[in-house]
Amino acid sequence: ISAEDANQQVRLTPCEPIQFSIELSSPLLINEFMAKNDNTIQDNTGSYSDWVEIYNNSGESINLSDYYLSDDLGDATKWAFPDVDIDPLGYYIVWCSGEPTNGENHASFKLSADGEDVALFRDTDGFSLLIDGLSFGPQSADISYGRETDADPNWVFFDIPTPGSANGVGLGIVESDNANNSISVYPNPYTGQTNIYNSSDKSMTVNVYDISGKLLEHFIVPAGVQFEYWDNDEAGVRILKWLTGDAVGAERIVKMQ
Repeated sequence: ISAEDANQQVRLTPCEPIQFSIELSSPLLINEFMAKNDNTIQDNTGSYSDWVEIYNNSGESINLSDYYLSDDLGDATKWAFPDVDIDPLGYYIVWCSGEPTNGENHASFKLSADGEDVALFRDTDGFSLLIDGLSFGPQSADISYGRETDADPNWVFFDIPTPGSANGVGLGIVESDNANNSISVYPNPYTGQTNIYNSSDKSMTVNVYDISGKLLEHFIVPAGVQFEYWDNDEAGVRILKWLTGDAVGAERIVKMQ
């Protein structure tokens, strides 16, 4: 919050993110976003663009041709959605690349990791109606901010983002108390190969997933063994899930280009 007194002295006071929802009956919502995408997911050009996920919380398809996305609550028509439909309970990803010529779902602006607005508007007879929006604070690299579950009013940070899929389910895992000391991965980030060391006294079952939840690899690392993991897939975030004895856990690793 910024305030200026009669002597033109300005005082800044930080505040919690402010959420706006004016059209309460609208099923379209901003569901998740990432304002600093360093290595999480690539767009159609191979770039790591910021992104916003729109969710259709209804049982009917919705056409987006009358909707706009903006990073400024004072500029309702900053970027117009293309003439596309979101399926019932479906998702639509907007790449906030600042390069609209890169594709129909590339917005004309980027998100600021220092904090700003993100808002969804709808044109109604020439009047811009605020559908959903959020004023957010500073964001961390490769950590998304979204609704705790799809369409939930509570917002949380996700260290395992879920662009284009359900929030709060899937790759989430509750680690056992003794999980943290069971595995070490190095180097991380890596390019083509990294090492997975099982420091426990039991064999470890390891699954490797990409950010969408697709299983990439499945293998077993014997007790006390260092396993060389060769990654032949595209660059991006991986999720390791492992089970060894009574310990279960997960870790994010990143393959660089």
